[in-house]
Amino acid sequence: MTKPPVNPKVVRVPKEIEQLFDDPPLVGDELRDSYNAVFSILAAAVKPADAIQWMYFDDVVYSTWEIQRVRKIKAAYINLLLTKVAEARFAWTTADYVRQMRLAEKIIDGKLKMEEVKPKPEPEPEDPATSLAKAYLLGLDDIEAFDKQIALFEARRNNALRELAWHCETTARKLDKASRDIIDGEFTEATK
Repeated sequence: MTKPPVNPKVVRVPKEIEQLFDDPPLVGDELRDSYNAVFSILAAAVKPADAIQWMYFDDVVYSTWEIQRVRKIKAAYINLLLTKVAEARFAWTTADYVRQMRLAEKIIDGKLKMEEVKPKPEPEPEDPATSLAKAYLLGLDDIEAFDKQIALFEARRNNALRELAWHCETTARKLDKASRDIIDGEFTEATK
């Protein structure tokens, strides 16, 4: 989302409605060129023909963009959790300090002396799958919230696609009827 796809075809929104698409919903480090590239790639595939198709199309682009955004945020969050899991393996607990203090106590010349506490030994390497499982358990509620957000945008996108398909079918039926009426009209005129 921070860099545009390679060589998207430029598709122009009709002038009459282009002001509706002037302000894409960007946040953080997202680039307008990247959003416009997604818009253009999808527009080249769909080729919206009227204002209604463009509006449904824009909903599909927006939902697609949001899905990409939330997936990126979810991945960053899981990586953050993995970092916390790794740091927790090296963190000292109160029990670690107490154990080390007891080990460091020595009686020298009848007096209790304290040696410097030695650093905690480095833990054994952990299997990446185990670390990932711990990260998921640590952030399960948040990860589920990300998944629900993704599902919401997928449902919105799918709804816009259904509406776009319905509109196109309706337009095709109207065009078919008008075409048949013209053909029937010409046929009627030719028989008179």
